[in-house]
Amino acid sequence: RHGTVVEEDSEGDNDSEEFYYGGQVSYDGELHKHPQLEADLAAVREIYGPNAVSLREYGAIDDVDIDLHIDVSFLDEEIAVAWDVIRTEPIIVRLHCSLTQYLNGPVPTIDVFQISTKERFGLGHQLKKIMQTFVTQQWKNGKEKSNSMHN
Repeated sequence: RHGTVVEEDSEGDNDSEEFYYGGQVSYDGELHKHPQLEADLAAVREIYGPNAVSLREYGAIDDVDIDLHIDVSFLDEEIAVAWDVIRTEPIIVRLHCSLTQYLNGPVPTIDVFQISTKERFGLGHQLKKIMQTFVTQQWKNGKEKSNSMHN
């Protein structure tokens, strides 16, 4: 039978090897944002404005970058210069976490930077250490509370 084409799944998916992400997988097989993530993003935008948070989804690997845009225009010029902060540019606090598991997933990694000073942003390095410690403790406390409620 010449001319017969055997269709192969170009993504290499195999129905017998499904992986469960513990998150929001719909009937179409696509990964979707955790509902609490949607609610939290809406709350941040409602309280701080539409530009206070941005999102980059990496659905293929179940990851999301949540960028909180911190306005620093209120800083005095002397402080901004001393901290090497550009007052006209927000400080970005990036949380890198699971798209589908969100708060139920692993502790997010944190990055803190300003776009134009990403490599030499000393204040950002200090804030990153503070934020990573805080988030790790909150995640641990949240998991312990969740586990004690389910036991």
